[in-house]
Amino acid sequence: MKVSLPLTAREIRLLLSWSASRQSFPDDARVRRKLTAAMDVEGSLDLSRVQVQILNAWAEDWWATHYGGGQVVNPDEEAILSKIRTALGWD
Repeated sequence: MKVSLPLTAREIRLLLSWSASRQSFPDDARVRRKLTAAMDVEGSLDLSRVQVQILNAWAEDWWATHYGGGQVVNPDEEAILSKIRTALGWD
């Protein structure tokens, strides 16, 4: 099942920067390629649920180091997290 995730180019750039902190696995590489291709065409990005969970894992890894495991306070990052949670049905 595909999940539609509406991301701006700025949000995609942030997600790609978060992915750099993780080990590179084939699924991570596929998600990076999809994000890179989607930067040229703003709109909804169609991902599988597993791929959205990978985005969530990138966010968790990033915030564990960037914010020391604390609350997210950057509005751009909070917007991305909200979209990921909504896509996963967690909000």
